[in-house]
Amino acid sequence: MKLNYFYLLVFAYMTISCSQNHSTTDQFDMEDFMEIHGIPILEEAEILNPQNITAVDSGILLQDYHDPYFLQFYQNSADSEPQQLAVKGNGPNEFVNIRNIYFNPIVSQLFIYDNQQRRAISHKISGKNKVIEVDSSSMVSLSKCKGYEIAPLKDGYVTNGVFSGKPFARLDHDGNVMNTFGSFPVDSVEITDPIAFFLVYQNMIITNPQGTRLVAASYLSDWLSFYDLADGDRLIKEYFTYPPKVTTKQPDKTTTSVVMDDETKSTFTCLAATEEHFYALYDGRTEKELRDNKFESKFILKFNWNGDFVEGYKVNDRLSCFSVTNDDSRILGIVYSDDGEPSIMEYRIK
Repeated sequence: MKLNYFYLLVFAYMTISCSQNHSTTDQFDMEDFMEIHGIPILEEAEILNPQNITAVDSGILLQDYHDPYFLQFYQNSADSEPQQLAVKGNGPNEFVNIRNIYFNPIVSQLFIYDNQQRRAISHKISGKNKVIEVDSSSMVSLSKCKGYEIAPLKDGYVTNGVFSGKPFARLDHDGNVMNTFGSFPVDSVEITDPIAFFLVYQNMIITNPQGTRLVAASYLSDWLSFYDLADGDRLIKEYFTYPPKVTTKQPDKTTTSVVMDDETKSTFTCLAATEEHFYALYDGRTEKELRDNKFESKFILKFNWNGDFVEGYKVNDRLSCFSVTNDDSRILGIVYSDDGEPSIMEYRIK
């Protein structure tokens, strides 16, 4: 799952009260990660401007807009004629802006969240050729909860934001808030403006296919937190060694923006989940290096769902987004050439 940075956002709906302190740990020594090399796949497919990639059993789902379809589903790595879905529009099974995409291999279900219409649509995937069944889809409105991202659970959903000082909220199947939980990695006295605070500690979330674990990862610091949702939404493990090097400002009454300096670091930029493991793509470049389009190796960190680091991979490609097959054998990635041309690569890790 890849998520773009949001520098200028309006979060007028958030509330806040307090947070908690947590201990910090040392960063990971990524330079010792094992280097992996990819091979091109989908070479005959028409790849335009892919934003996201999702492993769907032996198939590949790309968020790659081909007017009027947001998504292209390839049944295998050699397919060139994808099944197209997610039509642009405001009607049933139509989308305005796709924020989150998850495939659950346990129940063979594809979850898509439209953050502009604030609704989630789920499709079943069945048949020998793994056809996505649009006609059997289900839709739920999630407008009651003013969160940012949405991830599916076994018994509802989870979202992130600032909820009376807490970073996460559980939702039932109808989108109602059941409870809020968790804590940010700083003292509650630092939270004076919920909108500005969330922009500083903005994070991505992902759940395991079993729907029992949650991981949050920061864009702008090395904050990673693991929660057990089957045991009282309990924090299992947290990594955090430095705060985001950013400030915020309000150019007008309805907009809060993030201000970065040359040394602001881009950290976790994409997450992936399998039944056994959680993966995070780490960038590590500063804001100045990003502006200068400086090339640096990318790193993928692999954890079990208890938050224990397992191993890491070093990728010497311009990897922008990735997914992992549920058997933990292959990483599928969107890679860009030096001149900006996209391609799809496969990295074997087992």
